[in-house]
Amino acid sequence: EEFSWKKLLDLHTCTECGRCDIVCPALISGKPLSPKQLTIDLRDHLNSETPYLLNDTEKRNDVPLLLGKIIDDEALWSCTTCGACEEECPVMIEYVNKVVDMRRGLVLMENRYPNEFVNAFKSLETQLNPWGFRSETRADWAKGLDIKVWDKHNPTEYLYFVGCNGAFDDRGKKIAMAVVNSLKSAGVDFSILGNDEGCTGDPARRAGNEYLFDMLASRNAQMFKEKSVMKIVTHCPHCFNSLKNEYSEFGVELDVIHHSELLERLVKEGKGIGKNKATGNVVYHDSCYLGRHNKIYDAPRKIASHNSESGNVLDVEASRERGTCCGAGGGRFLLEEKTGTRMSHQRVDQLMESNPDTIATSCPFCVLMLEDALKAKNLHDKVKVKDISELANEP
Repeated sequence: EEFSWKKLLDLHTCTECGRCDIVCPALISGKPLSPKQLTIDLRDHLNSETPYLLNDTEKRNDVPLLLGKIIDDEALWSCTTCGACEEECPVMIEYVNKVVDMRRGLVLMENRYPNEFVNAFKSLETQLNPWGFRSETRADWAKGLDIKVWDKHNPTEYLYFVGCNGAFDDRGKKIAMAVVNSLKSAGVDFSILGNDEGCTGDPARRAGNEYLFDMLASRNAQMFKEKSVMKIVTHCPHCFNSLKNEYSEFGVELDVIHHSELLERLVKEGKGIGKNKATGNVVYHDSCYLGRHNKIYDAPRKIASHNSESGNVLDVEASRERGTCCGAGGGRFLLEEKTGTRMSHQRVDQLMESNPDTIATSCPFCVLMLEDALKAKNLHDKVKVKDISELANEP
């Protein structure tokens, strides 16, 4: 009864063709999540409850619980919110918002969620990042790099929103530094928030903790207003998606650009980017939140090809709209994969079909997941994973 009419209509729209199942990375890797079965189970439950929903005077005492009975908890936590199912659906059923809705029920109403989220939620609330690093060390990565800190009275053209990964993860810091070098070499006027920056709240919202997302987003939105921030560049697609598409809910209108879009524009203008070239075969991996969720496919490929010695970038069959998730989305980068095989492993298997020397991508979480998969398969000495900004900063 809490689903919108569109979500209820979705349930009766399903033709049971199974295209969603064929592309679901969770189901393919052996997780207990079938988008088709999820829809069918919800539809059957709706049908059984319809007489009682339509007739308030007729009460039913033995209503089966939706969460934990009709829909298994592990099925919901298996979803990466990648949107592959929605891309394939011929009747435009939306699956991701239902999964997130039910996660909210588990987290906020049932207080039932994976143990890994306990510390992550606490850290997001107290330290503004999901890993427990002290918030006052957020800008330590930038020491010695001569990066301006945002000044409301003397603002730069862009605010570079680094994100939690770029600020705290050792691998992510390298990407942030590469972005800084690329922007500097092109003469872009930018600055950072330093220790004032906080998580956008994306992992909290995808994990179902809407209250925590509201707290984090409200804080950031208020800060953007107070500091008169209008134009933002970020290299993390998850930060990009939240700031661009969700922060208007909090009364702030931002002009948000992904670094791949900005770098592409700078290359067209003849700015000094990509003086160094990656050798060998370069294959591109699409980030779900940059690609399917925001329809940005060409810009990162143009940068990757610009920084490739051969001048072109390879694509495997599962690319662009049909790209396969690395397994990090939907807050799953905080969870251990305990069921089935790892989604990152199956993605690496797909990418290796092109016999690459370098896997290029535009998401720091994709970099981490794919590097871990390459190490597990003893391919890390043969194949490197690079953010597109790193390709322009090859030694």
